[in-house]
Amino acid sequence: MKSLKDQRGNVILLTLGIFAVMSLLFLLVFHFAKVFVVKESASNYSDQASLAAASVLYEKLVEEIENYDRSLPGFIDELIDAENLQDKIEERKQQLRGTSDWLEFELNLKAVNEVLEEELKSNNPFLKDYIELALNNAKAEIPQAVERTIRNNDGHLDGTEIEFTNNYRIEVTTSVRFTALQFDQYIPERNRYVKQSSVSPTFVFLKQMNDSQWRNWKRQY
Repeated sequence: MKSLKDQRGNVILLTLGIFAVMSLLFLLVFHFAKVFVVKESASNYSDQASLAAASVLYEKLVEEIENYDRSLPGFIDELIDAENLQDKIEERKQQLRGTSDWLEFELNLKAVNEVLEEELKSNNPFLKDYIELALNNAKAEIPQAVERTIRNNDGHLDGTEIEFTNNYRIEVTTSVRFTALQFDQYIPERNRYVKQSSVSPTFVFLKQMNDSQWRNWKRQY
């Protein structure tokens, strides 16, 4: 009888032990799954923010291209080439449309990039002035566009970084705050933020601009 009771006690202890181990494993799996979800969220936010930054720069480039076409140097260029910059960009876009399945924004951006790169190779000082103005205007508005994008997605703004990379892209690094299922109070605040970085499409025309006009620009929150 005593042996039977001992066996039953051992079974109960074994069952409790297995249950405890399974519970711990469940918590660990849930914890890592949540970290993965938070990481994916941070990645999505940085993707959207980098595209928002690229959109701002594209819009400012389009504005200054239009201003250049209306200027005296732009008028002279049009007389020589029989096309203004906007016409060249539209023509390039139509050429690209027949060779790819890009989205409209991608087509517009690539056409602007390629035409500007070709035009800037001629060292036209007047055009460079307009493009430099577009860069400065974009740098003034990009932080606001990135901030709006991150806030609209309930992302975490502190620690967010925006900068131009050496391969002519805009990189946005942002983070999402992680909260643990158990023992959350023991996690230091500095370790709660899962960071991810994303880059915009390439702005190849930047290689024709002075480094001081774009390379050293960086913003942090």
